[in-house]
Amino acid sequence: MTEEQIKNILSICNKLDDLKQVKKEISITEGFDTVTLRYYYDNTYVSSICAGKCMRSISDILKKHDLQIRQEIDNEIERLQNEIKEL
Repeated sequence: MTEEQIKNILSICNKLDDLKQVKKEISITEGFDTVTLRYYYDNTYVSSICAGKCMRSISDILKKHDLQIRQEIDNEIERLQNEIKEL
């Protein structure tokens, strides 16, 4: 195995670790109706600027994209694991 391959595998492993940590963090919130995606502006929740009522008006959109993001994280983890196997 070349040094370049080793560096590539280490890079992929770091990405995997990051994705797994994100998945772990967001899995805690899975199934909670009150948890949705949030927008930030200068480290402030937009929902604190825009009353909760206004954010609730797009809650269906946020939930849909939340599910898509969770699925994409799973897909990326699987892709990276397969990439390591191939190397």
